[in-house]
Amino acid sequence: MKRRVDIRKEFADDRLTRAAGERLRETIVAAAGEGKSVEVDFGDAVIASTSFLDEGFAKLAEDGWTKEDLDAKVSLVNMHPRDREIMKSLFANRAKSRR
Repeated sequence: MKRRVDIRKEFADDRLTRAAGERLRETIVAAAGEGKSVEVDFGDAVIASTSFLDEGFAKLAEDGWTKEDLDAKVSLVNMHPRDREIMKSLFANRAKSRR
């Protein structure tokens, strides 16, 4: 099963803050806990907020997620390439500091 998150709809009011990112991360963790993968559809929205991306994705590394876990459990659809690079960098930094 798959849980779909439509960023444009579910985060229409806030795609910038740590609070919104935390809400996204909690959704991802809850779905993963139920054995579901998560499809996060950005609908080509440009986020460009390190706070949202760090809280939503990179902090998963603090929960013990590896890059492989992220790739296997979360698909990022219609994500702006710059946002993808920012998220990857943030995740790598969190994972590195966890070691």
